[in-house]
Amino acid sequence: VETGRKINEARNRLGSRLDYRGAVYGEDKCAFFRDIDVLLFPSYAPYEAQPLVVIEALTYGVPVIGSRLACIPDIIGENGGCVLPLETFSGAAAEQLAEWAGEQTRLYRAKKRAHARAQVLRKDGQKAVSWLVNMVAGRAQPTFFRNV
Repeated sequence: VETGRKINEARNRLGSRLDYRGAVYGEDKCAFFRDIDVLLFPSYAPYEAQPLVVIEALTYGVPVIGSRLACIPDIIGENGGCVLPLETFSGAAAEQLAEWAGEQTRLYRAKKRAHARAQVLRKDGQKAVSWLVNMVAGRAQPTFFRNV
């Protein structure tokens, strides 16, 4: 209810400048990621698990500005965008956005790094799945995560 009220307030204030889509799936989701330059993810959930939207954004080469909580810093890493403390998120995110908007080559490089970060995550995931299969089959020792 609170979120809906805030969206309506933003619509009234911003008019056609606000492009709110809500939940998107399939081709609409692909279009969403192609249409945005940056994903802002200021999560306040102290136990944010592994937000797939952050990984999806990186896969599309969309840098993420996320909050410094739970797994978010590990997913974004050093190259997937930037991670900010919640206390200063709004101001610091606005500064980062202004920097990228002011110099398109920086945004382009950030997009390239975001896509590269997604490739690293993919390889790490494939390695973890392979280890898990071997562990279940009795061909690996339970030390994988201590060696990463």
